[in-house]
This record gives sequence, C-alpha cells and structure tokens, in this order.
Amino acid sequence: MGSKIFQRTNGGTQPTIEGEEFIEDARRIVGATDAMTARLKIRSRGESGRLIIGIHTSLSAGNLRATLLEHRQRFRHVERQLVDGASDHLISDLASSAIDVAFAAESAPRWSGKSLLLWSERVVAALPANHPLTCHDVVHWGKLRREPLLIRRRAAKMA
Repeated sequence: MGSKIFQRTNGGTQPTIEGEEFIEDARRIVGATDAMTARLKIRSRGESGRLIIGIHTSLSAGNLRATLLEHRQRFRHVERQLVDGASDHLISDLASSAIDVAFAAESAPRWSGKSLLLWSERVVAALPANHPLTCHDVVHWGKLRREPLLIRRRAAKMA
C-alpha cells in the first residue's frame, strides 16, 4: 500500500499512526457494508420500502381496514400510501405500475387470472319498499350496478 501500517516489536505487532487511521476507516466501511446488507435483506423480504395501495373509498372499513392495520403493525418499516379510485382507474394504475396492489368491491373481466377473492364485505342497502330487490335476503354488487349509490366523499380515517 506504500505505507507501513503495522510495526513489529519484541512485544508484538502494533499499528502505526497510519495503521490506526486505516483500521478506523476499515471498521467504518465494514460497518456500513453490514448495515447495507441488513437493509437489503429486510427490503428483499418486503419488510421495508414503499407500498402504494389502490382502494375503493367505500372499502376503507371492515376487513380491509383490519388488514391494513395488521400490515402496519407487522411491517413497521414499510411506508404505505393509499390511493382511492374506481375499478377501471385501479386496473389502469396497476397496469402502469402506478400502484402495487388494488382492492376493489367487484371483480372485473380485465382482472381475470390476476385477482383473488379475499373476503366478502357486508353492506347495507336502503331501498324503497316497492323495489324489486327487496324480496332478496342477499343482493350481490352486480345487481346494484344500475342503482344510484350514496357514498361518503372521504374514507373513514385509519387509527
């Protein structure tokens, strides 16, 4: 290296002044490398980083809320960003990698093979007494497709 970093004596080997500086720098580099390796391992396991989640505003409570709260508790080093939008927008955002995952209230043909049913949400629908759907105990989203829906402008806040 062009410099003497250790000095041999009858009492053993001792670092020179240059050697002490070299050892200090080497310890700093090894420490930084260990920290980088640990961060890389954590990130590759999905335990840190950034996750952009697309949701329907109406799904911000119930099972989705519980799932997001559990994710935040288990993966504290993951920054989460919620983006709300209609199914078609969420599909486009997924295709363009603007979001990482999407949660929607209904399945869509464009999602076939790329979606997974996670749970069923119970939603209360208020209908006039003479409405044709009032004779059903259970009404699926598809039956409400042509009906006017009233939803909140803003999602419920996450605790």
